[in-house]
Amino acid sequence: MALRIVPVRPDTVPLWRDVHDLVIPAHQLSLDEVGVRSQRNRLTLAHDGGTLIGNADLCLAS
Repeated sequence: MALRIVPVRPDTVPLWRDVHDLVIPAHQLSLDEVGVRSQRNRLTLAHDGGTLIGNADLCLAS
């Protein structure tokens, strides 16, 4: 296992949203909503080797 956590970049926002919408199907997000979320939170993607395995949304507000 080669776990890698990487920040979401503009070109990976759709991947982050796809994982979110798969895990929380009752709360589908638009790309605009993810853009707003990325301004206040740290969005990351988790990869095992070359396979996307998850995402995270770390709230930066205190």
